Amino acid sequence: GERLRTMSCSDKVMRWNVLGLQGALLSHFVEPIYLSSITLGSLYSEKHLFRAVAGRVQNIHGLPRGYRVCFPSMNGPAQERKRVVDANKTSNNDASLIWTHGDNIPEVLDGSTGRLSNRWGTGTPVTNDVSTVAKSELH
Repeated sequence: GERLRTMSCSDKVMRWNVLGLQGALLSHFVEPIYLSSITLGSLYSEKHLFRAVAGRVQNIHGLPRGYRVCFPSMNGPAQERKRVVDANKTSNNDASLIWTHGDNIPEVLDGSTGRLSNRWGTGTPVTNDVSTVAKSELH
């Protein structure tokens, strides 16, 4: 059959480390925007993280002007935590924190739906609310 053209999370971060975060449209107007650091909350291995996000492309040459291979600082948890496996759980927590300049508190986004689940620290559930970084809100 035909090969799938999918990218893992580490493939995407590796791509950002060369092309930047800004996307194709903005790349016509701004220089590449690179990550300065990456922090993993669990299962952190500096060796594996480096290989995943930069090591595989560290020897690339001949990039267009302004582009480079970025080597962000890589950080793990302050203390090692033991991984607990729950046989009834089918996936990891889908929550993402979004904290943008000017916000007093971060948004908690449900990654499985793309909707806000609550405002951090308030405990107040938010139903069917759209994140401030949603494409529909950026226009």
